[in-house]
Amino acid sequence: VLSEKLIVTDGKVANVLVYIDRGLPDAVYPVPESIVTLNQEGCMYKPHVVALRVGQELHILNSDDTTHNVHSPTKNVNQPGGAKPQVVKYERSTIGDSYVCDIHPWMSAYVCAVDHPFFALTGTDGHFELPELPPGKYRLTAWQEKCGRTRAEFTVPPGGTAEVSFQVSAGGSSRRGRR
Repeated sequence: VLSEKLIVTDGKVANVLVYIDRGLPDAVYPVPESIVTLNQEGCMYKPHVVALRVGQELHILNSDDTTHNVHSPTKNVNQPGGAKPQVVKYERSTIGDSYVCDIHPWMSAYVCAVDHPFFALTGTDGHFELPELPPGKYRLTAWQEKCGRTRAEFTVPPGGTAEVSFQVSAGGSSRRGRR
């Protein structure tokens, strides 16, 4: 099984959570009713990194014929193949909660819960796009399990757009858990 800890294609990093952590106006952002899924399939967690809103339901499935163990900061339960989903609902922001299977130690995933809709995960091409932001000054954070956090400040001009790029290094420190 190939590791998913750091996936780089042509210098572009996948599975990076990118989110606004400073500058958003005080507002209420409705939580989507859609369910986010983390599946145990082929003795791997899929996807490797999950991002969702605080208050949104995360369903952890087991599509394999074998038993897995869902071990996270909030639960540690066995889940037989085809069993009903384990349901998690984050009550506060967290970046990089670790999910592992104690039965199959190579299985790992990370869950990030954000309290607003201005976040995205990078694709295999390293690209991300955030929902439209109002004009203003913001700080954007990029988190990756092996590279830790990187931050950049930027301004969205009235009627304009902003482009932000990051340089990440595998030598960075990775802080996991609640923030």
